[in-house]
Amino acid sequence: MFKDETIQFKLKTLKDVNLDDVQLSVSNGLITDEIGKARLMYENDLLIFDYKFKVSGHYDIHLKLNEDIVASYTVEVSRRKKNGIETVSSN
Repeated sequence: MFKDETIQFKLKTLKDVNLDDVQLSVSNGLITDEIGKARLMYENDLLIFDYKFKVSGHYDIHLKLNEDIVASYTVEVSRRKKNGIETVSSN
């Protein structure tokens, strides 16, 4: 996974889910992005959302139902390489 790429997550559910009961968060340890209901889709027993990682690093994704964490994922986001050299942005 590279920064500035959008990835689609699809999570299979074992029973029907009400989107009002779902909370999703993406965190790199410094910043947490709460994914609101408007960015979620639920169809054919799949909870679907897209996310664009803007900064390289490690991210934890937590899916909560009624405040209970039911799934967690870790994603590593890398910088793209140009001509075999890793690019580094300066701030």
